[in-house]
Amino acid sequence: SNNAKAATTDTDTASAVTATTDTTAAETSTDTNDTTATTNSAKTTAQMVSAQTVATTLSQAVTQANDAVADGGNVTDDYPDLHNMLGVSSQFHIFAREAELHAHTNGNIAVQNLVGNVNFGTNIIEELLDKDISYIQNITNIAGSSFVSAGETRSNKVIFGENIDIDVSNPNRPMVNGVYIDHLLASEVYQDKDGNVYIDFDAEFAKLEKLSASLSEQTPEATYSNDSFDDMNQRVIDVTDMEPDADGHIVINLSADVLNTSTPLTIKGLSADPDGNTVIINVDTAGSTNYQVNSQIKIIYDDGTERNNQETEDFGDNHLLWNFYDSTASDKLATGVISVDRPFQGSILAPAAEIDANQNIDGNLIANKVNVKAETHRWDLQDNVDNENDPDTDEPDPTEPEDPEPVEPGGPAPIDPEEPGTNEPEPNEPEPSEPEEPGTNEPEPNDPEPNEPEEPEFQKPVHPTLDVEMPNFDEDEEEAEPDEETPVEEPEVPDEETPDEEEPVEEPEEPDEEAPDEVEYQKPEHPIIDVEMPDFDEIDDEAEAEEAEEEFEEEIEDEIEAGVEPDEVVDQIVDEVENEIDAGWVTDETVEELETAFEEVQKEAVIGDQINDEETLLNLIDQAIAQAKAHHNSALVAELQALRTKVAAALAVAQGKSLPQTSETPNQAISLAGIALASTLMLGAYASRRKRQN
Repeated sequence: SNNAKAATTDTDTASAVTATTDTTAAETSTDTNDTTATTNSAKTTAQMVSAQTVATTLSQAVTQANDAVADGGNVTDDYPDLHNMLGVSSQFHIFAREAELHAHTNGNIAVQNLVGNVNFGTNIIEELLDKDISYIQNITNIAGSSFVSAGETRSNKVIFGENIDIDVSNPNRPMVNGVYIDHLLASEVYQDKDGNVYIDFDAEFAKLEKLSASLSEQTPEATYSNDSFDDMNQRVIDVTDMEPDADGHIVINLSADVLNTSTPLTIKGLSADPDGNTVIINVDTAGSTNYQVNSQIKIIYDDGTERNNQETEDFGDNHLLWNFYDSTASDKLATGVISVDRPFQGSILAPAAEIDANQNIDGNLIANKVNVKAETHRWDLQDNVDNENDPDTDEPDPTEPEDPEPVEPGGPAPIDPEEPGTNEPEPNEPEPSEPEEPGTNEPEPNDPEPNEPEEPEFQKPVHPTLDVEMPNFDEDEEEAEPDEETPVEEPEVPDEETPDEEEPVEEPEEPDEEAPDEVEYQKPEHPIIDVEMPDFDEIDDEAEAEEAEEEFEEEIEDEIEAGVEPDEVVDQIVDEVENEIDAGWVTDETVEELETAFEEVQKEAVIGDQINDEETLLNLIDQAIAQAKAHHNSALVAELQALRTKVAAALAVAQGKSLPQTSETPNQAISLAGIALASTLMLGAYASRRKRQN
């Protein structure tokens, strides 16, 4: 079969690929070293070309096509009608030549090379996306927990480079470069074919570099430095009264000191409407090789509502683009490292630079390299210029409002929008002749029909209402409970006392309408609680590592008490433990973190999710045991092995293997059941101990 054929690997071919890779890498290194003598811009271009050359050479070395994997085609096949200044990069959370992921990345990616140490993918919140597309041309490392499983209405499309080894013989669990991918189906996996690439990164980055330089040279609507703010603790840029250009863009320039300052910066007056104006803020790095963003970015929309960092699938309210440039460079391109050290909102354009995400970032991350060290969230830029080439948006808009307006005063004449005032559509008159007799009774129902599209408009500014719920995490849960109870009790009283009056009946409808809004926005609440990942690279001793791990565990406990979904908690703990293992700081606190994750796994309602997460925990525990053995820490090894027994027993139960089988003896079944029971008792004791500590 094709699958069996695809799964077979030719030893000679593999050797040829390896040899070609080594040779190409050496040649590339030589070429790059020679080019270093040129300008910074030329050096960057040479590195980009070299990376593309390696990918092309590796692709050509693959002599045996994988017929079992479908051709990924081209990015324009999936996005044929883009009207966005960022082009195809606007459709990806991370668009980079290289991405190194050390913390959960909530969004899709398009990268020339992936160093994926943790999971990534756009989480399903309200299932607003039809498809989550990612493109990975080359892989240094990929986590088995990568991507997000498809939902009821959402599917995945993941395209891999031609040189990547893919095995789709298991339809429910494809293998990529020897790693099983748990959250993808074989039918969702695609690959570059015959030298064609899904995205030409050289061509796209050439466009993005030109765009960045062009934006930096536009005449700004306003220019700010720190001297422009009367109160450094209340720094606000208000775009409410600023006039956009013909493209619907408002350009603002910032001097380097503005984002260097460690006080928040508020962008006020942004539109929450999907068709709102785009605010472009040019940030001058002024030749800095390591530009630090120390300002938290806050957003207040034109209706007064606020937005905070959050996971979302609704990108309609992102109209903020930060363009980092260098006024001292001849090509205006910012190079070096841009370190984002405070929570940041808005898409970032820095095509020749490196972005270090040390705090949460919501938006597109477009750079030569992206290092994710804190959780980031997809939030695609909406650059909604009038689409003259798009007949779908131009034609229906004028016809729809014309129909309902003339229906009220007239009869048959306005019913024909194509030729009003003519007598040709007389055959259609029998239908309008009927409403002429009742007169005003039937035209009235036409009024609510054009008003129906107004309903979604009231939903647009709802997103920022999360700010009202955010303080609830810092307050006691008891304070939030009476707030939720009071609006329910109040409408019940007027309903009983004055059932005949219309006004008191309408009043309780308002809280009824708000109630579902609150329920809808409880979904993205969970990830809003930001748990800082300790930087284990800066930790010198085990005591300091344990202290950092204890702080992390306390923050996780706060999340659990606040009602964060179990799968979100498990993802964060998995990321943290992976960081601890990578840094070589596996301690007793690591065991407690894994135990907490195990507890949360048991709360998950879907057995399949439990199985996947328990398999992930077993893998992490095995890695931690190996590290503990290498450090000759027998006590830690014993703790980890005991935990492994519990997780393995629970996994067996979830897989249905704990029940007596025909090949099992009764003693075996009793033994396994005893392990499961012991696991439950130990978990209960652990939970009680944690509560006493809190």
